[in-house]
Amino acid sequence: MENELEIKIDDEFAKKVYDEIWDKYQKTAQTKAFTKITLAEDELKITDSKVMGLPYVPIGKKIPETSNGNEMFLVAQINCENLRGLKDFPKKGILQFFVANDNLMGLDLGQTVQNGFRVIYHEEIGKFYNTEKLKDIYNTQKFEEYGVTEDNQSYKMNFKLQIEKERFEDFFEDIFDKICEEKSLDPAQELKLYEKLQNLIDYSDDYHSQCEGFPYFTQEDPRKYEEKYKKYDTLLFQLDSEHDKTKGKWKVCIGDAGVINFFINREKLKNKDFSEILYNWDCS
Repeated sequence: MENELEIKIDDEFAKKVYDEIWDKYQKTAQTKAFTKITLAEDELKITDSKVMGLPYVPIGKKIPETSNGNEMFLVAQINCENLRGLKDFPKKGILQFFVANDNLMGLDLGQTVQNGFRVIYHEEIGKFYNTEKLKDIYNTQKFEEYGVTEDNQSYKMNFKLQIEKERFEDFFEDIFDKICEEKSLDPAQELKLYEKLQNLIDYSDDYHSQCEGFPYFTQEDPRKYEEKYKKYDTLLFQLDSEHDKTKGKWKVCIGDAGVINFFINREKLKNKDFSEILYNWDCS
């Protein structure tokens, strides 16, 4: 067995370990189907998939409120016909994501009870408030300070079914501790090796809004260190910050160019039960 007396953590050793991890990645990395979401400035109907804007509200229903009675705002709405092709996801109805109108957008780390956020599924699209009535009961200008788009502009979400492979950097993080254990490295050696490997990794910049697939974080996956969160095994919806280079403005900006994630347990998803959700957002 290798030990600290036999191992010199130099560039040559780091490259050898990198190649070993890369080989494992090529042979064992997972792939998943997902819908990639792109945003467009387009005319919007009440029942369309959108970021921000006027939500679908059935006649007789109200805009969701926080536990303190404060009105939430719509971050995103998905017409589930756009999710056809995604296994276990609803194929009809409307799925909505509301968050609290405060500086943390309702985030309470470790909290899955929907006090500061709300995920609502309308299985059937029935009679709903029209645009004029919605403007009376839902004033988007109230959310200018904490909304996720510039001037609370609403964007249509377009969906494209694709296949993606687990990102190498995520695969690396998952396997690094095991590699170190196999090589009997001490903590100092692990740190030195980790730093050298970081210089070799070509980090992906293909991040996007999506449903299903592999999530992206600017910080860390909140499910990584808490056993109770591991049951939230499916990425229900991810909204990533997006900058429009041609217009020189942000379409979506989460905090300091961050990302929002909503996770659900797969069995709950199959049963169209959206009562237990892990909500997280972070930024750099």
